[in-house]
Amino acid sequence: MAHLVCLIMRPAFVAQQRYADCTYIMPLGGSSAQGALGYVSAAAEIASQATQEGIEFDA
Repeated sequence: MAHLVCLIMRPAFVAQQRYADCTYIMPLGGSSAQGALGYVSAAAEIASQATQEGIEFDA
């Protein structure tokens, strides 16, 4: 299985080496700490805008 993962990810690693300043390799499964923080940031922004507009959400 590890060999298969290496074959799948190899093109991404090659691209990262070539374009290191503008690439981000997402781990298999598509989740990472950076991605999770993006969702947290989005939720905080929605909550802030809802408060400004006087909108309340049911818990």
